Amino acid sequence: MKMKCPHCKHENEAERGELRRCDKCGKAYEHGKKDIKPPLQLSEKRCAQCLEKVNIKASVCKYCGYRFDALAVDIEETQYANGLSVAKITGFIGYGVAILALLVGGIILFGSGKAGLAVGAGVIIGGFITGLNLVLISHLSKAVMKTADYCRIIAEKE
Repeated sequence: MKMKCPHCKHENEAERGELRRCDKCGKAYEHGKKDIKPPLQLSEKRCAQCLEKVNIKASVCKYCGYRFDALAVDIEETQYANGLSVAKITGFIGYGVAILALLVGGIILFGSGKAGLAVGAGVIIGGFITGLNLVLISHLSKAVMKTADYCRIIAEKE
């Protein structure tokens, strides 16, 4: 059965209700379905109630009156943003401590002969573990802050 693509009007061969791509434009569509909604532009969003396209900045749907929540979903714009910055800095310090421990321990290890063997190895192992612990703490604190913030946002919506 021949049916027209809703995007480019090219006739394609397919059964009714079959999901396929147009031979000409390559866009996906379902044969026989007339209410194909075109994709959203970057400046648009869909209303959660009537599914019509509205401006991304709209606070009320112009079709049904649905009110969009004005809550910040991005953690960078919330109360945890300063803590997130501290966590990022802690992570960078952790990487720095680990790299510095490798460098200093290597210098001690290879520059002091047998006497510096234990000290160099201790500096490398201790510094590396300390640095990686700082990185781990950084990642854990970021995860906890984001989780707490998203839980707060969900609680405010309800």
